[in-house]
Amino acid sequence: MPYHWDASYYKGKYYLYWGPVPALAFATVEGIAHVRPPGSLIVIICFIGLSFIFLRILFWIWSRFFFSAPGFSPELFTLIGFINLPFLFLLGRPVIYETSIITGQFFLFLGLLGWTLYTANPNKAGWLVMAGLSWGLAIGSRYNLVISVVVYLTYIVPQFIRDQNWKRIASLLVPLASCIVALGLYNFARFGNLFETGFSYQLSIPEAKTETYSISYLPSNFYIYLFYPMTITGEFPFVISSLPFGKQFDEITAGLLPSTPVVWLLALAIPLFVLAKSQASQHQNITADKSFRPLIFMIFIAGLGQFLYLMVFFYDAMRYVADFYLPLILGIAILVWQADRYLQNVLSLRIVLWLAVIGLACWTAGIGFFGGFDIPPQTFRDSNPTLYINLASYWNKLYAGIIFMFH
Repeated sequence: MPYHWDASYYKGKYYLYWGPVPALAFATVEGIAHVRPPGSLIVIICFIGLSFIFLRILFWIWSRFFFSAPGFSPELFTLIGFINLPFLFLLGRPVIYETSIITGQFFLFLGLLGWTLYTANPNKAGWLVMAGLSWGLAIGSRYNLVISVVVYLTYIVPQFIRDQNWKRIASLLVPLASCIVALGLYNFARFGNLFETGFSYQLSIPEAKTETYSISYLPSNFYIYLFYPMTITGEFPFVISSLPFGKQFDEITAGLLPSTPVVWLLALAIPLFVLAKSQASQHQNITADKSFRPLIFMIFIAGLGQFLYLMVFFYDAMRYVADFYLPLILGIAILVWQADRYLQNVLSLRIVLWLAVIGLACWTAGIGFFGGFDIPPQTFRDSNPTLYINLASYWNKLYAGIIFMFH
């Protein structure tokens, strides 16, 4: 019999199993303006807002710990963070799936910004309120972000307990707990269970009712998210979906290593580890600041936790990469800044380093720019065929001219 695809069905009623926070934002706007906003609006707002939040966090880390690195580097890593195939995928089809993901990332990093601002000015407890409330809203947008929030609290709360700073703990945890309680009551009102989000009753993919999580998925997910090959053609948009033409479902279209070359900079971790062991004294000026390691470790471990979660989840999708991509870029930024610190007195190698970083950044942005016209499959050409034809004509002529020059 007919039913609502990808909705939850419970006791004769349909529900949605995504976090309710984006819907509350829409309801607020509609209640005030008496106009229903476009469905893609919150995706665009969160994408733009998240980019500024991410830049502010990068700038704080750079100015406090790596001021000798080039001043353009926070902006460069922000470009890498948002002009790439995984993130532009969210803009390519801004519907309910992408809305919950980008909204969750917006609030998750808004909370991180609140925490960094608090560490810079511990006298302002308002930043903790901002962090706790934002992290609660992040969970209310995308449930699996509870992994990141738990990791953050594991690092933060013991610091306050050691100092017996109970007011600071309350400033952080009361807003967070309020959001979680409200979310639990929302679940209970629908399904009679504080912890039931509706996923158990969804009516789309049968596999979700068997093994939702299993380590048996790890090898295939690892390959798909990191190594799945990218399809290149000699015609605009040059980077295309490997799915059959007209297929609108959004399985992974390219792994991170082929689609985002800047990820290759993770290889810097190996020589930096060796140098750190042999020249430990040079790191004293960084590690002397007690706020550096806890902040960086909690961001990295949270990102790793989100990645491992996807490795054992039964379904993989391009949009899920956003759950761990920005922590990955923060890690790459710090690796590059550390390498730059080691090369302070070797100008030639320092120039080579930054030329490589800029080159990989432009390559990553280029793949994202062109791939965004075809991924999700044919969305742009279907919605605006005239503009697509004009763009295709321009870029195909330009490409043909470049090929002619080199022949």
